[in-house]
Amino acid sequence: MEICIALTSHRVEFIPLLRDEALASDIIILEEPPNESLFRLLRGEITLESYVRSLDTSFPLYTYFLADLLKNLHSMGKRILQVEPYLEVVQKIQQSIESGSFDELIRDERIEKIRQTEKKAFGAFIDYQEAFMSGDFERLIEATINFSRADAERFVVRDSMRLDAIADTLRDAGNEPDVRILIEAGSIHTQIPESLDRMLDMDYVRKINLKKKAAEMLGVEAIKNPGTLLTEIFIRNENISGEELRTLAARSLLYISKVTPEEMMPDSNNRFPHFLEEVRVSEEVYSMDYEQCREEFERIWKRRNMWKSS
Repeated sequence: MEICIALTSHRVEFIPLLRDEALASDIIILEEPPNESLFRLLRGEITLESYVRSLDTSFPLYTYFLADLLKNLHSMGKRILQVEPYLEVVQKIQQSIESGSFDELIRDERIEKIRQTEKKAFGAFIDYQEAFMSGDFERLIEATINFSRADAERFVVRDSMRLDAIADTLRDAGNEPDVRILIEAGSIHTQIPESLDRMLDMDYVRKINLKKKAAEMLGVEAIKNPGTLLTEIFIRNENISGEELRTLAARSLLYISKVTPEEMMPDSNNRFPHFLEEVRVSEEVYSMDYEQCREEFERIWKRRNMWKSS
């Protein structure tokens, strides 16, 4: 059994790199909960447009082009699996609230743990949003750190559950010694390949970071943006001073204020528009100290609010 974990991002520009790995694989394990709409698409029962409209996605362009790739892979005889148990439980919780079976569902200790994890992360996110709207930089710094910490706790639980589910899937495929498996994982889920490699010491486990591969193609350094770095510090329980945390939080706030939130399409002149912008803005904010970040953030915040009020 040959296993490849592809660390990727929900950007159209990375789909060609993911495709190259998928073409060399027999089974593709997606980082998403089971969704019957996908298999209706693969069976040709609905169109790509209908599939995207059926989902609540923040990345409709990425979803469209990934689905198109999956449809082609399926037609070639490759198996498509969806393995993301944490998000599957979150969906069940949401559905139970709508159906009135919530109290019965959360009697399950595992489900209640996930609910509490989500509640904590959501509460921290609301505090962050309120702090952002206030424009109070010091309050926003604390809210950013608190949300990153809660988000990291969620990632730890989520990755642990997905790792167990992937291990079960791989055991089921164990009677196919020559099978090649591709596992999709978001770029922040570095615990997945590290843990899987330790669990499966008799198998060949290979990790490919698509951002690093893009960086090699472009001849640039693949630096992590400060928001990702801040969350990873909490995921790994790294020891870092309060001053360093605050500076990193300030850089992450400035970073998200400068990067383009909308999806961008690659073209012949720029194959990796998001990635190159991410590198450029990260380099810029890493060169700034706390006070410089605060001053620049407040300038951007005031300018945007003046534009909104005009």
